Amino acid sequence: MKRIALAAAAALVAIAPGYAGTKLIAGYISEEPGLQRTIEKAGFSISCDRESATYRCGETATFSILPVFPDGTVITGVTVKVRLDNFGDFIVAPESRFEMASTNAIVLKGTLLKPGFLRVRASMALVAGDGNKKKDVSRSWAVAYEPQKIRPGTPDVRDFDAFWSNAVAKLERETPLDMKCRKVEELSQGDKDFYVFDFNTACGRRLNGSMTVPKKLKAPYPVRVRLPGAGCGAGANRITTLMPFDDALCMMVYPFDWPQAITGALDEVQAKYDGFWEDCVKKYGVPWYCAGISVSREEFFYYSVILGANRAVEWLRSPESGFPVDKDNFVYAGASQGGGLGLALVYLNGHFRKAFFGVTGISDMLGFHHQARQCGWPAIVMAHDPEHRAAVASRIRYFDGVNFARRLKLPVWFTAGYGDTACPPAAVWATYNACASKDKHISGMIGVGHSISPEAQKEIEEWIKK
Repeated sequence: MKRIALAAAAALVAIAPGYAGTKLIAGYISEEPGLQRTIEKAGFSISCDRESATYRCGETATFSILPVFPDGTVITGVTVKVRLDNFGDFIVAPESRFEMASTNAIVLKGTLLKPGFLRVRASMALVAGDGNKKKDVSRSWAVAYEPQKIRPGTPDVRDFDAFWSNAVAKLERETPLDMKCRKVEELSQGDKDFYVFDFNTACGRRLNGSMTVPKKLKAPYPVRVRLPGAGCGAGANRITTLMPFDDALCMMVYPFDWPQAITGALDEVQAKYDGFWEDCVKKYGVPWYCAGISVSREEFFYYSVILGANRAVEWLRSPESGFPVDKDNFVYAGASQGGGLGLALVYLNGHFRKAFFGVTGISDMLGFHHQARQCGWPAIVMAHDPEHRAAVASRIRYFDGVNFARRLKLPVWFTAGYGDTACPPAAVWATYNACASKDKHISGMIGVGHSISPEAQKEIEEWIKK
């Protein structure tokens, strides 16, 4: 992003005195839950006074904000609303309005006295082409304050390892795998063979998955494993887009019971997903499909998914799979929900060579206890009624990426989008800081939302191939 060198039309100075008297987040804060808002025709150009966007606690950061068209032309004649916060309920500067009468930038100044992220939230309402409807356009952009010192809000659990080892043993003891794997000929006409599979996991569920094997790949095959981001999972027939690698067998494990749309019936998958979502709301009173934790740890949606993913990897490593894989060359790469589930998978399965966790979800779930900051997606504790929150907070510790990270030893790489309103950067950094691996890296992506920048993707890909 280009830096802005324009004189300030107005300046709002807000130096925070401290965190006393702040309140906990009363819900999930995001411009668009689970996704970063896409701005098609207009947006905001935001920059700060330091190229690294990193400060020491107590130092003042200066933001420059301009509403712009895609070609960079400044939008005038609009009202821009701005505020400074810590990705949560700690307000550094309350919302202020600026009338864009000229092309001068709006300037905000602020600081944090404790490690975290200082965010500017800018928004405006634009009139659509028909002159009637208004379109709300917003953007989050943040700078880091000593991010290496951010600590997670989720505590460790004494019986964490026993809980998961017992869960794996119970599944193997009580539930046959019953793996069904087949080649899909109509999707194997290109340079890759395409396979789908389904199998038993815990709680009477079956999971689905898909694989691609490049036809020119020589055995034994390197393997890349991924679990998807949040959503209906209608991507089994798009694995060549999601994992377009010609140098490895690629496995994707999906978290739902129903067969994936492998021949293009995406509307059917979406309908099943919508029905499943509605059933969760009726049964648990929570507006997420990843529910059930208010009842027990075993009924939590991700319990069977984590165990099932581990089971799928073990099957692929076994002679029973029929695929000649390189058992010493398994790599995990997943983002968002797939980042959080990946932390769990590589913890349970000790056979991965490296792992990448992008804009990591399901992590730092109790982060709202720290300076009233936004916790990680899906903020499941505060999504429940007050009477269930204590139980949910206790149980979620067994699924929090922070506690899986505390036990990892393999080389890992994280990414954090500094404008990510779905999986906020403080939650990702808290998880990264808790990670026990001695060989760990993190890409702090300035100005990036809930995605991975091309520069980070290239760097991580080179790292994986080493």
